[in-house]
Order: sequence, then structure tokens, then C-alpha cells
Amino acid sequence: MSVQTQCLALKNTMNLHWSEFGEQLCRGSGISELMDDLGHAIAKGGDSICMLGGGQPAHIPEMDALWRKRFEEMGREPGKLEHAVGNYEPPSGNPAFRKALADLFNRQFGWNLGSENIGVTAGGQTAFFMLFNSLAGKFRDGSRKKILLPLVPEYIGYANQSVDGEMFRAVKPRFGNDRRARV
Repeated sequence: MSVQTQCLALKNTMNLHWSEFGEQLCRGSGISELMDDLGHAIAKGGDSICMLGGGQPAHIPEMDALWRKRFEEMGREPGKLEHAVGNYEPPSGNPAFRKALADLFNRQFGWNLGSENIGVTAGGQTAFFMLFNSLAGKFRDGSRKKILLPLVPEYIGYANQSVDGEMFRAVKPRFGNDRRARV
């Protein structure tokens, strides 16, 4: 069932009136249609489909074995698996994971990050939604800012990210002899 169909059913059965943001969510989007298509294809195709679109990770046997081994280890540690699958973490992500990731980046890239520089989201769409709406849109002083991209939408998931109108601006890059983009 598509997002639009679900919204219409709720609106009709419960006599709901959507806010402007609710109406925007109910209009659907390219990314929701893509994910709906991918979900139906996987449900119908089962193991015969290797889905590599829409951010779907490939099943790499070595990684599957590693995940299975770790889940089995967690299952032997009292409360560990239950915590992982049944408890909420803080909104910014598990503190130990964030620290470990900051430490990894510091070692690998020579950066100077702390766990406060790391945020964990439920997925890429959520991350882009938070990032784009934090940096672009309407500001308290009445000004508006947009995200500059070479193509809009460059990725299907960007198109419907704004909570209050147009968020992106596209300018075709021009390349000179030094191959750096100029706008």
C-alpha cells in the first residue's frame, strides 16, 4: 500500500485534516515510490533477487557470517541481545559506538574528533532530512538559504526533504583548465 493510499484511508476513515507538512508527506515522493517498489520486489522474489538499488546492501557471504557470529555471541551474553533489539539508544546514537567511530576517524585520517562530533541516524534519508533542514530553509531573521547542488535532484531522495518549500538550487558547473568547478 502506497503512502498516498494510506493517507487517504486515514483521512477518510477518521475525518482527519492534515497540516501543510502532513499534506506534503501524503503527496508521496520519488524515494517512497522507489522503496515501495523495492519492498514488493523482494517480497515476491525472495532469495532469487539480489537487490542493489535504493541503498540496499549486497549480501556478502563473509559479512553475513560475521553478523551471524556476532549475534550468536550476543545471544550467549545475558541481556546483550535483548538490549540490542529491545532498548532505545540516545537520539544521537550509542555513546560507546560514537566514541569508537570518532577514535577510528582520528586514527585513519589524523582528525581531532570527539563523540560529540558524531551523530547516528536511522538511515541516510533521516540524516539528509536533518542536515538539509538544519542548514537551509527559512531562518528567524526572515532570510532563506538553499543547498547548492550541480543537479537537482541529484539523488531521488533529496527532492522531498524540505519542510517549508524549495530547498535546493542547481547551477551547472563550468570547468576551466585547472578542472576546479566555478559557479
